[in-house]
Amino acid sequence: MASAAPALPTKVLVTGGTGLVGNGIQAAIAEEGGAVAGETWVFMSSRDCNLLDIAATRAYFTEQAPTHIIHLAAKVRA
Repeated sequence: MASAAPALPTKVLVTGGTGLVGNGIQAAIAEEGGAVAGETWVFMSSRDCNLLDIAATRAYFTEQAPTHIIHLAAKVRA
């Protein structure tokens, strides 16, 4: 019988992580008891990185090295 391979570490980067939906995802994770073992969540805001600046974006993504991305960032006009 084959055994299941161990799960690789997962790092989920959420752009727009401090917006309405990003905050909802954070709340859902907290309500479920936090991230599962081997899972890291990073909630990025525009203060962390300007996604309109390609050099800054590449540097941030290289630094964070996400395995998954949930892209929620948007330009919001008041």
